[in-house]
Amino acid sequence: MGSRFVLVKVGDSTLPTITSYAPSGWTEVADTIVFVGEASAASGTVEHHESGFLPGQSPVSMSYERLYDWDGRVLRFHPPPCPPNALCVRAIDETGVLVDGHLTITYGDSLALPRTYRRIS
Repeated sequence: MGSRFVLVKVGDSTLPTITSYAPSGWTEVADTIVFVGEASAASGTVEHHESGFLPGQSPVSMSYERLYDWDGRVLRFHPPPCPPNALCVRAIDETGVLVDGHLTITYGDSLALPRTYRRIS
């Protein structure tokens, strides 16, 4: 069966916290990654569940699936697909390193803080 990871910190902060160096105002309150299948497989699918809010707004929850490749050391997440004829934002390069039950994801965007997850199942 798959593995579940829960976010324990963004940069050096615990939840709830902002998720980037940029002043977007987004505050993350919950974040879980679920590997569908084994996290050690060469490729697979993850479900990503996030909750957060912008200043003055109600909390929002989102859930989406993404594909990944695993070379035994680094996870490389595929960006969400862009629908035909849509103008999509450039995807941020997301890579993860899994060490001793902790998954640390870094981004190819200097404004995004790294996220550290802990395996819970």
